[in-house]
Amino acid sequence: MFDRYRDEHRFDSKEALSLARKLGREIAESNRAFFRMISHQLFNGYAAAMAQPISNEWRRLSGIVELRTAAEEAYEKALGRDDPKGKADIAHLFSESMRTLHANAMPRLLMLFKDEKLDLDLMKDIATELMQLRHEAVVATSRIKKGVVFGFTNYMADRRAEALHERYLAELSNGDICHALSIVANKVRKLASNADSEYAKDELFERAAHLAKTARMFGGSQKPETWKSLSETETYAEDHFASKRYRHISLAGAA
Repeated sequence: MFDRYRDEHRFDSKEALSLARKLGREIAESNRAFFRMISHQLFNGYAAAMAQPISNEWRRLSGIVELRTAAEEAYEKALGRDDPKGKADIAHLFSESMRTLHANAMPRLLMLFKDEKLDLDLMKDIATELMQLRHEAVVATSRIKKGVVFGFTNYMADRRAEALHERYLAELSNGDICHALSIVANKVRKLASNADSEYAKDELFERAAHLAKTARMFGGSQKPETWKSLSETETYAEDHFASKRYRHISLAGAA
């Protein structure tokens, strides 16, 4: 969309997974210099991709858990044995690095991203929805008129659009945060409804309800679909846990 991004390198899944595996191997070999270099490439590449206009490369970019798993597997393969403590250290590295990375890009969501209850891959989902909203805002601000006579007007509009793109994630509005969280909450709710086990349903409905609650705390959305999505998520979650309570009471009574 902007000239400055046209020729910029696009960080993709192939590169991200390759770096994650290299990172795991360097940790196994205790090579601090290469570890720092590869860690920088991986996490900075991820941050740079978030700063770029949304693209198919970003949408297809491996989730954080997939990258962490690739690093853990490469670590144990290089080590030649199982090492639960080493894997736990890698999990901690990815959690801390990715939570900090997302919080730095979107400081208004610091508390949410630092909350260990928030699944790592949900951070990328939230970022994706906000990047899409950024794209829509930028398109609405950029050039809309054709012809030489509108050249300067379009130039100024493009500059305003680029400035908006640069600051958008750092200055998120309550309404956009609320809307993005409502979409992600509803996606998690759908996963919960289709989950195979009762444990998975409980976990996913709890996550969906937590995201919906956080969305309502921000509020401010002017989009009717935001509130429809939140109500739907909350109703499904409430019905799920009410059904569990009813079954528990029924079983207790039968006993």
